[in-house]
Amino acid sequence: MEQKINTKSLIEAALMAGIITIISISASYILLFYIIGLILLPILVALIYYRNGMKYSIGAALISTILVAIFLNPILAIISGMSYGIIGVVLGYCLKNQKKTYNILIALIIACIIAMLVEVWLTSRLVSNIGIIQFINDKLNTYIHEFKAYITQTKQIYSNMGMNATQLQMFEQIESIFTVELLAMLIPTVLFIASFIQAYSTILFTHLIFRKLKYKEVKYLRFSEFYVSNLVGAALIAIISICAIVGSRGITGSLFLYNAILMLTIMILAVNGAAVTDYYFRKKLGMPKTMRILLVVLLFIIGSSKILGIVGFVEMMLDFRKLDPYRIRKA
Repeated sequence: MEQKINTKSLIEAALMAGIITIISISASYILLFYIIGLILLPILVALIYYRNGMKYSIGAALISTILVAIFLNPILAIISGMSYGIIGVVLGYCLKNQKKTYNILIALIIACIIAMLVEVWLTSRLVSNIGIIQFINDKLNTYIHEFKAYITQTKQIYSNMGMNATQLQMFEQIESIFTVELLAMLIPTVLFIASFIQAYSTILFTHLIFRKLKYKEVKYLRFSEFYVSNLVGAALIAIISICAIVGSRGITGSLFLYNAILMLTIMILAVNGAAVTDYYFRKKLGMPKTMRILLVVLLFIIGSSKILGIVGFVEMMLDFRKLDPYRIRKA
């Protein structure tokens, strides 16, 4: 009996490896398949983990990586295989051990960040054959150069249309703001936003796929149920305070780290504030989902992240929604 179970598991892992290989190869040619693959490939690895265990899920990821390396590109295969493998194993572990949905989200956010960092490191070493710091610096310089070329071209167009020198100074001010240092400060914030979107989407599609396959119910987390624990807030505030103290003593890099962590903290609190806003739109005003999504996105677009950050900070401290198990105010 045990041999039959192992044989069945091996067959399932092999079939999944084939599906993963097909999607991976398609993703290298078609943008739509690439976007689908970001979400679907980790779920397939997690599905193997949930049904058959860790060794079969890792084995399927390794087999698909080898197949992609044979039929497409070894470097691309290693980079993509590490990415969806890390996220998929973490998701599978959480599902297998019946972790709470919120804990799964946090674990996936961390896994996505790790996967992105590993992907950048592998790209820098295998493709460019340089260190990761130099690789990132070169990429940022390229972005700045392209942006300045675009600003120069735009300024020339408006100058030819008769715009005076005073009005053209606006473009020079915009150009002076965007520097390599600023983009580098934004890296932690961008990593968080990208990881949050990917992790949340992964949970949503996992819920749909597991329900379709009639497996155990995987609850998806409403955006209005997302919260930032005051323990996380306390840790971020402590890091900011330490960086500020160190920066006051003129230590190299401390001001850069302070600004980077501050931007990240504001964004995390802003997401918390957006979740609070969505909660009140849904609970108090009874808005339909589409309208809530549009309004929350609009708040970010018009630059209300600081206001949402304040709302998120107040919610983190007082926990009006009663979601944080470590909340200060128990009553």
